[in-house]
Amino acid sequence: NDITLVDISSTDQTDIDFSINAGYYISGYVKDTNGSGISNIDVEAWSDSKNSFGVARTDVNGYFKIDGLSSSNDFIVQAFKTDEPPFIYKEDEKNTRDISFATAVEAVSSGETTVEIVIETGYEISGVVKDATGKGIKGLVVAANSQTGSTNNYDITDASGNYTIKGLPGNRTYNVAVEPGPAQSYVRQEKTVTIDEDIEMDFTLNSGCQVSGTIRNESLEPIAEAGIFFRSETTGYDEWVSSNQEGKYIFKGVP
Repeated sequence: NDITLVDISSTDQTDIDFSINAGYYISGYVKDTNGSGISNIDVEAWSDSKNSFGVARTDVNGYFKIDGLSSSNDFIVQAFKTDEPPFIYKEDEKNTRDISFATAVEAVSSGETTVEIVIETGYEISGVVKDATGKGIKGLVVAANSQTGSTNNYDITDASGNYTIKGLPGNRTYNVAVEPGPAQSYVRQEKTVTIDEDIEMDFTLNSGCQVSGTIRNESLEPIAEAGIFFRSETTGYDEWVSSNQEGKYIFKGVP
């Protein structure tokens, strides 16, 4: 890039004009399984080699055009539907949820690219997370991860402990886990399920143990913001916390 120095130490400078190149672009359509365009879908493209990124939203016909991109042939293009994992462009199948199978796209300066992403209706896993007394627990992450590692999504329980994980492809096996985190007193719980329809899956969490202490230096002065890692090979507990201003730390929900 050309840079011109401007001296404003003694007087104002005017007529500092810029000419901006429109750059390259990627265009295409987002459609449903019947071939109809879907409007108001955000589509993004990024290139690792050029560190170039852009985003656009589909119009009433499902058409999008991502402008202002660098010249590159390794753009990954993906469409986002609310609360679902992204639909990533794959030329032959029109979408994939696994980025390792994505088809790279070349940005152009004229004409149109032939990117077409088909958004399919996925399945849902929903249910309630409760404590041992039957009361719903708010604010817990419930995550579903396919055993192939290609698809994952999550939801956070509401005030009644309800959650709904959306947009999961069928005929896959998922590990579904409630992740309380080190500040919660509940023990993590995981279940495995293979889905080919919407399913309900409830969890009842037990309270765990607590591990706490103080981090000090050689002079016995407390150390703030020290990172403490706690892992159990047997139970799978794997968390870390930071010490507070008094050097104190605490892990809750330890199995």
